[in-house]
Amino acid sequence: MDALVNDGTFGVIERRKIDTVLAEQDFARSDRAAPKAALLSTLGKVLGIKYIIAGSITRFGSEEKSYGAGAAKYALGPIGALGFKKAKTEVDLTGRLIDTTTGEIVVSVKGAGVSKKGGGVTVGGFGGGGGAGGGVQTGDYKASAIGEAQEKACQALVEALLSKASAMADAARGSQS
Repeated sequence: MDALVNDGTFGVIERRKIDTVLAEQDFARSDRAAPKAALLSTLGKVLGIKYIIAGSITRFGSEEKSYGAGAAKYALGPIGALGFKKAKTEVDLTGRLIDTTTGEIVVSVKGAGVSKKGGGVTVGGFGGGGGAGGGVQTGDYKASAIGEAQEKACQALVEALLSKASAMADAARGSQS
């Protein structure tokens, strides 16, 4: 939403907070508010909208591959087994720009984001291969990887949407000439 607002191509309306806006306008017109507030609330009209952006998450997940070296267990003596992990977190999004007057989908775009955070080295079996183990991953670290992938996917989606919307506007201007 921030990227759409800051770009300025679209006027963005906070539909989730519309009840709050309407309640404030109603309050301003009540006898509990100052007379100036009532005047301001009659000037404030909630804007209608031409397009709705709707979308879906088409991929949201992580995969982790572990590479262990059984021979390293013996080479490292009392430390135990040494392993490596590679992590990849992916988020794919699809967005559609829908004309509210016709219901027609006028633009459809995709955005993908990948994070490779979360891999690392693990050492297990302290004391000769028993049950103890340690690693560099935590729950917070995994969350930041999904957050990074999600942010990249959103940025790609907005860039694609703005590009197509710009081309659509250019085509509309060309047909009016």
